Amino acid sequence: MSSLKLKTPSGGSVSFNATDTASDVTLTVPASNTTLATTTDVASVKNEVAFVARMSTTQAIPESTWTKIEFNVQDADIGDCYDPTTNYRFTVPSNQGGLYQINFWAYIACGTTNCRNVAIRILLNGTTELKRGYLNFFANDATGGTVGHSSVLSLSAGDYLEVYGYVNSTDNLGGNVSSAAYSSFSGFKLIG
Repeated sequence: MSSLKLKTPSGGSVSFNATDTASDVTLTVPASNTTLATTTDVASVKNEVAFVARMSTTQAIPESTWTKIEFNVQDADIGDCYDPTTNYRFTVPSNQGGLYQINFWAYIACGTTNCRNVAIRILLNGTTELKRGYLNFFANDATGGTVGHSSVLSLSAGDYLEVYGYVNSTDNLGGNVSSAAYSSFSGFKLIG
């Protein structure tokens, strides 16, 4: 026998018991006439869009130039939404507009010299900067650092996202994005 116990605002409780657990059971709360979801309803909720991408090799970044980061390895791609070979971008599939959790991180280094600052940003449809991560080392220059951002974005079908990196070094020779576990681009559609 399955049961569900709900606490009331006054401190009491209401219990529901299901004697036939072999079939779906819908419980109706009399006070508000609200139907609760069954385990079958919950099991049918699936995420139709998600991706995880990373880099297979270190990528050079010219000095003081925003450069697209080439996340060219797919660890996951639900909904055929990520391009790891040509554009290195996530595109919202048809009929899948909504809220998305988007994450992008990279370890950006300046080789054997010191970095003044490193940055990473995400562009919507190639032009609009949505979010940016930034590290400024001030007088304490460093050889590099992990920079990124994680955010919930409202996206429409056909929108695409690309990640760009930036470096400013003390010798003006640029730097690189590490292909180690520090660099990734991922996202998924929020259900609801």
